[in-house]
Amino acid sequence: MGTLHKYDLQHTQCQVFFETGTGLGHSLKHALDNGNFSTLYSSEIHSPTAERASTLFASYPQVHILHSDSTTALKSILRQVPSTTSIFFFLDAHFPGEVEVGYNYAEHTPNGVTMPLQEELQLIRQLRPGAMDVIVVDDLKLYEDGPFENGQISNSFANIPSSWRNLDFVHALFPDKTIEKSYLDDGYLILKPHSSNFSLKKLSAGYRIKRTIKKNVARLLG
Repeated sequence: MGTLHKYDLQHTQCQVFFETGTGLGHSLKHALDNGNFSTLYSSEIHSPTAERASTLFASYPQVHILHSDSTTALKSILRQVPSTTSIFFFLDAHFPGEVEVGYNYAEHTPNGVTMPLQEELQLIRQLRPGAMDVIVVDDLKLYEDGPFENGQISNSFANIPSSWRNLDFVHALFPDKTIEKSYLDDGYLILKPHSSNFSLKKLSAGYRIKRTIKKNVARLLG
């Protein structure tokens, strides 16, 4: 499972943040604190998780929790954001379910689709032609083998068909973007404009120390 909370988001040159899969809200909170985004969207299909996030971020009017599947959320929001306003996408490549144990997501996902990345990217391409967006996809190891920091998946992992484990559709959809791979954590796929200098750089030690102090102070005061 990928997360953004250890990476520097201050130089994305994007005005809007959009993630699929809110989870515990760690990436969203980091994007809020570190990313210089004017508006942030997070889609979450699981009702209790979406409700918890809505409560957690209730005091931040620029944050919008969308209780829906990712493709429905994308269709709704991307029609509202002008193509001249760049978006930073953080897409959850794997099937949902890491937060709520025992919840059968396949039964509650449209058409039983539990790996919607290809459809999500198709929507972004269709609705955002020519936009200067940056897209980061987590869990690259679901799609290919590599020297991932957290190791590779087994051949039988989640019964993923071997025919799904390739990125041909990404290259076909975005021939006009620079495509990079990072093997940190479980792997990240980065799609960005050729002019973008964004990369996944870890936060400085100073920033991490300040964040820890801030959290501890808030915990003591709360």
